[in-house]
Order: sequence, then structure tokens, then C-alpha cells
Amino acid sequence: FAPKKKLLSATIKFGFVSLMIYTFVLITAIMVTYMVKFNSASTKGYEVVRLEVDRQKLILKTEQQELMMSEAKSIASLKDRAVIRRMVKSNTPMYMRLDTAMAKAD
Repeated sequence: FAPKKKLLSATIKFGFVSLMIYTFVLITAIMVTYMVKFNSASTKGYEVVRLEVDRQKLILKTEQQELMMSEAKSIASLKDRAVIRRMVKSNTPMYMRLDTAMAKAD
């Protein structure tokens, strides 16, 4: 009777309970990975929405400032300013006449 040869490779024996535990751990790891990815994607979505709301607010503020600037530059607003209201209308304007008799060099 010859002795049995030892195999170099180790044999792995799984019982039913061990297989269920390993399967549960694997499924849990996959679910956690999925939830982390999904959560980061939804967080980015909320961030995009928040940034768009901020952008709309800034656009509205810019439009209001442009309206205020155009109002300040309008003629009606210029007429209502204190400096303009203190001006007096001249009854007889005096114009300057230019001397047309100038010597010409030939």
C-alpha cells in the first residue's frame, strides 16, 4: 500500500452557512458602493439647482441695477437735479464774433 500523495493546492471547503455569510457581505458591499455613487450624483443635482437659482438672482439684480442706471441718466432725472434747477435762463444771449480780417502769408 503506497502512501497518498499530498496535493500542493489547498482545498477550500465552504459550508452552507459560510457561503451565506460571504454572499451577504458581498451584496452589502455592492449596495453600499451603489448608495455612495447614487448619493454623490443626487448631491450634484441639488448643487446644480442651487447654483442656477443663485444665477437667476444675480441676473435679476443686474437688470435692476441697469434699470436704476438708465433712470439716473434719463433727461427727466437730470432736470430734477438741484444743480440744474438753480440755473437761470438768459434773456439776451451775447454771441462772440470772430475777426475775419486776418493777414495772409503769400
